[in-house]
Amino acid sequence: MPKSYQPEERPPMKSEDMTRDLVTVPEVLRRLSEQNAEWQPLAKALFTLDSDAKVPTGKKLQQDLGLSPSKYRRWLDALYAAFLHLLESDADAVVFKEVEHQLILTGRRASQTFSCRLPLTPRVGEQLQLDFLRAVTGETVFYVQSIIHDFTEGHYTVLVYLEHGYFNAYQHQLRERARFEETIGLDVFFHAPDYLLDDLLRMRYPPPAESSKAEEALDKAEARYGRRSLFGRRRR
Repeated sequence: MPKSYQPEERPPMKSEDMTRDLVTVPEVLRRLSEQNAEWQPLAKALFTLDSDAKVPTGKKLQQDLGLSPSKYRRWLDALYAAFLHLLESDADAVVFKEVEHQLILTGRRASQTFSCRLPLTPRVGEQLQLDFLRAVTGETVFYVQSIIHDFTEGHYTVLVYLEHGYFNAYQHQLRERARFEETIGLDVFFHAPDYLLDDLLRMRYPPPAESSKAEEALDKAEARYGRRSLFGRRRR
């Protein structure tokens, strides 16, 4: 008989990661420090930390609270479980009152960051006309390359990365394919200019040869509407 599926046992969470999570969301930690639970002294100790202070080690917290290592770990596990339960069950546990957008523009001349509050977040591939940053970037037309939603320290910041020019859906698809297949290194993706990346993609994924019927239909279309001078001549 085939063996039944056994889920992989997860390693225990690191105490330093758990304490860092807790102090990152002080409004949640405040509510936890008000609960009448065994671990309340630990919650209070973490909540009263200065926001600029370094998160103390588990050994330091044990000494300050007079706890044995096993008891400290038991308190931390229970406190973190209550933390996760509150985040899961209460949609108002963390309130993001305002959303800030940071547009990170990459132009031909230079890059520039523009902070603002947009009523809508533009999506990947959408075009943005930014006429007031032309001197610094050398461009006025940008497209959204990627978006990151950052929730650090209770602030909701949407990072919108913009590239100059116009979005090319096929080029974007080929770049994602090259990243997935690992045919082009990440360093090249991040540092090579667009024209070089385009040349690499054309060599990695050459277009299929045109059939005789396609050639004939294209000749008729070009005879009526003009040749593809903007895009280069066809390879025969």
